[in-house]
Amino acid sequence: MDDGPASFDPAEAMRQVGDDTALLREVMELFVLDTPKREADVRLALEKRDAELLERAAHTIKGSCVIFGAGPTRDAAHRLEMMGRAKSFEGAAESMALLSREAARLTLDLRKFLDAGRA
Repeated sequence: MDDGPASFDPAEAMRQVGDDTALLREVMELFVLDTPKREADVRLALEKRDAELLERAAHTIKGSCVIFGAGPTRDAAHRLEMMGRAKSFEGAAESMALLSREAARLTLDLRKFLDAGRA
């Protein structure tokens, strides 16, 4: 039986907020609202080849994923963060596409979780 969406771990998310359902709801809502802005920052960094902005924006997304146990999105953001740190843009378009897919999947799953009243 499926205990939750593959994009994140609801049990880990609850543990991260000390089983505070209201706090979890707030953090999920913030992620849903903020992530498109951070993704736009990553895209801008790639367009401008701004390694510092790439590292910072990807790091912010990665950090936001930890609370949800959202491994796939975290890993995609981490890859871009490391590219920024290394000032390397090789494979960045593919990595950005992966981050976009995973962040969209996570956002959809978080919205479903919120709509179901589970947080």
